[in-house]
Amino acid sequence: SIRAIFQKTLVEEKKKALNRGDHSGSTNSVSSLNPVKEHGVLFECSPEKWTDQRKAPPVMAYWVVGRLFL
Repeated sequence: SIRAIFQKTLVEEKKKALNRGDHSGSTNSVSSLNPVKEHGVLFECSPEKWTDQRKAPPVMAYWVVGRLFL
């Protein structure tokens, strides 16, 4: 899902660049200020076979984050 969002962003950025013409030379001087798009997904996992009915199963959670430097 992260890759799909970034692919869509790249297509939109290319369309914007074509619509405004080739003025990329004026933005190269501030290339370090280019925007960054970030997207993350939180995964939560718990064991499938949890036999101790007295306790809730443990949950492991972790983030997967992607960054696209435009």
